Amino acid sequence: MDTINIRVVDSDNFVVPNATVWLKYQRTATVGTVTGPSGSTTINYVETKKVKTNLTGDVSLSVVNQEKDPNKVDCNIQINVDYFGIVNKETLNIDAKPQTYYFKIDTKRVPVSVLSDGKPIEAELVFSNGIELSVPKSGTAISLPIGKVEGYAIMRELGLKKFFSENVDSNYKALVISFQKVPYSLSVFDERDNPVAFSMKIGNETLSSVGGTLTTRLFNIEYDAILYIEGNSIPFIVKPELGQQTYYIDLHAPEISSLDILGEENGKLNISFKVEDVGKHVSGVASVSAYDGLKKLPISSSENLYVVSMDAPTKDSPKIVTIEVVDGRGNKRIEKVKFTYSEVVGQQVQQVKENAPKKDGLLSTLLLIIVVVLVAIILYVIKIMYF
Repeated sequence: MDTINIRVVDSDNFVVPNATVWLKYQRTATVGTVTGPSGSTTINYVETKKVKTNLTGDVSLSVVNQEKDPNKVDCNIQINVDYFGIVNKETLNIDAKPQTYYFKIDTKRVPVSVLSDGKPIEAELVFSNGIELSVPKSGTAISLPIGKVEGYAIMRELGLKKFFSENVDSNYKALVISFQKVPYSLSVFDERDNPVAFSMKIGNETLSSVGGTLTTRLFNIEYDAILYIEGNSIPFIVKPELGQQTYYIDLHAPEISSLDILGEENGKLNISFKVEDVGKHVSGVASVSAYDGLKKLPISSSENLYVVSMDAPTKDSPKIVTIEVVDGRGNKRIEKVKFTYSEVVGQQVQQVKENAPKKDGLLSTLLLIIVVVLVAIILYVIKIMYF
């Protein structure tokens, strides 16, 4: 058994790690043919396992030629080196093997750096032929084959990929792959277009707004973020390619207004009120309820006008109605309204007076004249009788 020590180097004699090396040699004279001094004979060629060179470009492989007939022994060993999909072959005579066989391939050793917004980072390089290399923060030197080299770098932190395509020649200086951030801003407003202070969490980083606007720089990929707005935690997708995004949030409950007593009949009091969700970017009125204590009252509506029917208050027992309105975001407003017997009766009396028919003005004046004339006649008669 013979051991072959091989060191793979580039054109400048720098060692080449991660090159794949294997040998092809004669094992026994069983198959195939070879022409020698005694004519043609059958032989058996086999290949060793494929092994990658270490950081010093070295690999050791063993061969065993079991042929006993000296006339059938092939002392030549074929050395194969595959680097970036380019296979180089050389022949070594086992009888003349050196302690270390230097196998030179046509590559160029260049420094490689991966930058994140101008700062060196750790990354993985994946080349188009499947070779994967790690690049530390300080950078490293890699032997690249002469010609076109393609692949992508992977940012470990985010899994972000950056593709590259380079033409390497003898004058090629360095491979620099740069991940660049882009300017990005996010503004948050309430439904009435008022700016709202907020913070945003992306990964392990939390950013805060100034005056309702957050300005930063991000890589051009979508991020799953969380917005924190006045106690609300809201999932949000950040899209830096847009440059600027705006988010509206409904923070105010609908308003209750125009409360009115419609009238009392058969012990039942009907009241009405309006409900409006005010603003341009509202979530809308989701529910309107009214309660007499714990009893839910019947309610009807037309557009934003609501009518509630309830037991009328008595002289000794006023009524308190609880009105509850909720919008689509869950903002809730609760108002309690007290109705007394005097208010209800007064409202009705006022309505009756307002609705009573008015007397004719001419008739009233005529009756007044008649009364005045009668009073004058009576006084005149009394004066004649007694004076």
